[in-house]
Amino acid sequence: RNWSYGMQLKADFANAAVPVNRWRHRARAKFHRAVICAEQLEAACKIHADQRAQLEAEAYVAFMASVYLVEKEEWSEALTKVLRCRKLCDYLSLASGPDESAFLKSKAQELAPLLRECKYHLGQSYDPDAPDEEDAKPSGAAHESIDMSDLSYRGQGLAIPSHKIKGKLMTCLDMVGEIQIGASEEVEDSGAVVDRYGAVTSEFRDVLEDIHADMINAGTDGQTSAWRRLEAYAREMSITMNVERNLVLLWGHIVKLRSIDDITSAEARKACKPEEGMRFCDMLKEDLGSLRELPETSEVIAEALSAYVSIVLNCRCLFLALCYTAVGKALESASLMDMLHARLAGVPAPSALGEPMARVHGLFQRLHEDLPSTVGQWRCRLL
Repeated sequence: RNWSYGMQLKADFANAAVPVNRWRHRARAKFHRAVICAEQLEAACKIHADQRAQLEAEAYVAFMASVYLVEKEEWSEALTKVLRCRKLCDYLSLASGPDESAFLKSKAQELAPLLRECKYHLGQSYDPDAPDEEDAKPSGAAHESIDMSDLSYRGQGLAIPSHKIKGKLMTCLDMVGEIQIGASEEVEDSGAVVDRYGAVTSEFRDVLEDIHADMINAGTDGQTSAWRRLEAYAREMSITMNVERNLVLLWGHIVKLRSIDDITSAEARKACKPEEGMRFCDMLKEDLGSLRELPETSEVIAEALSAYVSIVLNCRCLFLALCYTAVGKALESASLMDMLHARLAGVPAPSALGEPMARVHGLFQRLHEDLPSTVGQWRCRLL
């Protein structure tokens, strides 16, 4: 309440035709009162609340203090508070579920105007992607207290601070190694595919929950870089397995199309539903976007993921044209087929990536090689 009243007074002072200095002094007093109330909340959380609530309260205090210090034009202290608040929001977003993570990331992005103003008055350049000063200088003691594992995340060694999590993670990797992809012409039952990958997905979900819990307990003053990289590695493995599952299901639909001559018949609807293929493509696009948002995504990885997305979008265009055919919209279907046939001409093959994306590169490659002939056959049937 004090903060909102102070922001209203600040806006009135900025929009007034004649500046009223008492409004600005009143707003500064309200911001000071907001800091006091936030500190009282933080003190209560340290006594009665869990570790996560304590970190959230600390971020709240840092934000209120940064607003107050900016009003006092104490730029150096304000910059420290803004960076601390942003670091806490970023850290909590990694250790949260999808909904909470999106909310915390938006809050971290909302700090950009305060950060830009502080750095401008301090004569520093503003780079939204630059790491915080305290993150750019890792602690040597923290680095020596953990052992490097045999795993790596995007070319960098992976340190696992918890032996319990290491054991669970190795169990998940063993389950991943047991999954074998069938031959190119083999069509697996969708229920069996979902069950096989569902067990791995469930195990990775449990590992991520344990990682998030330990990240919160460790706080932001410990081995933050190690925890951040470990969480990103587990999330990458989990998303990659989802991508592999959806690719196997999508390929099954592509193979079923070869035995169908008329997509509008009842028998064809029983064998292959084009809308299901579109759904798999949508899930693949979402998962590939999540992989691109992971930390330490280089330009090479981003370009390869973009190539994979292009393959998925071409498959979706094929199934969309078949959906139009199934409902009697021949003109729309023919135009999509013509556009897709022209777009596939001369498309280069995607470049391979390292593990774990190397598991799915072959699946994308066979989709890329099979799509022109499949599109050509259905284009001839529809015209």
